[in-house]
Amino acid sequence: MSDPDAFEIRQAGSSDVHDVLVLSRLWVEEGCTDGYVACTAEHLQPWLDGGYFFVGELQGEVVAYAAGVVKLGKGYIFKPEGEQYLNVDEVYVHADHRDKGLGTRLVQALLDKAEAAGIVRSMVGSNNVDWLATYRFYERHGYRMQSIQMYR
Repeated sequence: MSDPDAFEIRQAGSSDVHDVLVLSRLWVEEGCTDGYVACTAEHLQPWLDGGYFFVGELQGEVVAYAAGVVKLGKGYIFKPEGEQYLNVDEVYVHADHRDKGLGTRLVQALLDKAEAAGIVRSMVGSNNVDWLATYRFYERHGYRMQSIQMYR
């Protein structure tokens, strides 16, 4: 069992691309998110360029990542016209390292960076199969539900 403090959260760089791509493929193999397609290096570039891209390391091994992009509101519900908000695109923690606070620390790193830039709004969407656990995770970070979508 790893000590939660042993995990280092840091800004992702180009040297992390390979490790993040491996984690993204593991995410697909887990089948825990409907319709999730593994990332490509091109997919990661906007995260690298925008700076809202963090990794979690344990003893030099990247075991988690979180990424998002800053967007401009278009006047919908919580996104005032022209106001910047952070869209949390992906948060993934390797199965061997879950429930140790790593996902929480990664999301907090994204939110802290946004708040330092004066961005106070954020949104997240998810197709995770265990939607209730996902909902509860983000609720602990102050997110509220805006809508619900279902299919059959």
